[in-house]
Amino acid sequence: MDIPYSTRPIQNGKREPQEWVFRDQHIPSRVFQLLARKEITSTDLVLFAVINDLVAGKRENPETGCFAHNDYLAEIVSVDKTYVSKRIKFLNEKGLVLIVILDGIRYLETDWSRTTEERLTLEGEYGDALRLAYGKMSENIKGTENVRIAQKC
Repeated sequence: MDIPYSTRPIQNGKREPQEWVFRDQHIPSRVFQLLARKEITSTDLVLFAVINDLVAGKRENPETGCFAHNDYLAEIVSVDKTYVSKRIKFLNEKGLVLIVILDGIRYLETDWSRTTEERLTLEGEYGDALRLAYGKMSENIKGTENVRIAQKC
């Protein structure tokens, strides 16, 4: 597989190589329980790791989430972009991936990309959109375990 490239073009029109941080990642045990019950796939775990790593708050802008397009995520995870689109929607319904829309841009975060305190105190338009998206996600969650998780946020 080729080295993944960032979504930011550079001066000559080529994309610069993505600098992957992949800090120590904590994936909650409930996610592994979903994997054991075959409610999510191992590819979903990779997708979680990529989204979590690309949350911009961990890099240059602490006020936004991952803004990668489905085709970029598909390239990194080695799947079709339609698969990524369907899985993001499904994982949002499960309360695991948050979809924030702000100024026509879709941002993604995992349920654990930020602490509850960070989500509640994040200022500005993105903070407001983030909290609104959590409210909508909690209304759509399937299953009582996931409702309990969303209410903590």
